[in-house]
Amino acid sequence: GNPTSSVPTTTIGNQGLEPELADTATIGLVWEPSFVSGLSMSVDYYDIEVESLIATLGAQTILNECYNAPGGIGNPFCTTVNRDPSTFYFVYPAVIAGGINFARQQTRGIDYDASYQTTFENGHRFSIRGIGTQVLEVTNYTNPSDPNVPNRQLSELGDPEWSFNVDVNYGIGPLDLSYDYRYIGRQIIGGAAYESLHN
Repeated sequence: GNPTSSVPTTTIGNQGLEPELADTATIGLVWEPSFVSGLSMSVDYYDIEVESLIATLGAQTILNECYNAPGGIGNPFCTTVNRDPSTFYFVYPAVIAGGINFARQQTRGIDYDASYQTTFENGHRFSIRGIGTQVLEVTNYTNPSDPNVPNRQLSELGDPEWSFNVDVNYGIGPLDLSYDYRYIGRQIIGGAAYESLHN
């Protein structure tokens, strides 16, 4: 009275994958003022959108979306479902669980770089450099049921809004004294915020 059935699946790479496509826009400015020897500053803005992003789904999700997604059996989820064209019965492997081109990602941010170095009259050397990144947006569209639903990742674990390094060096002859400072901005994990400072 309780019949059960199973569908064989194989988890491998999808040979039907297509290359991911990216639209990128960058603009930068470098300033090296002549009145301050050894000073250099730069700012770079980037805007990247990746389409046909490869995302890995489970076999059940692939079957569900093959049935529900628009476009009939021509939708990208059905490319990994194997059925006999004459009987429509599944053939082995019924589902190849692997990557599928359906997702999208957008990211925008600004990179900063400033450095200064000089040698004093007594031969001592001094240099300082700061490199930082301000991420303005990291948004994934990985919902197979509705690829237009955004998933904001900015400030989640691994995607801080701010991060930067500062390196200071003072040299006297063969001796160099260095100080390194690293900052990784607040990130959210499990409802808690974490911040990282390293000297």
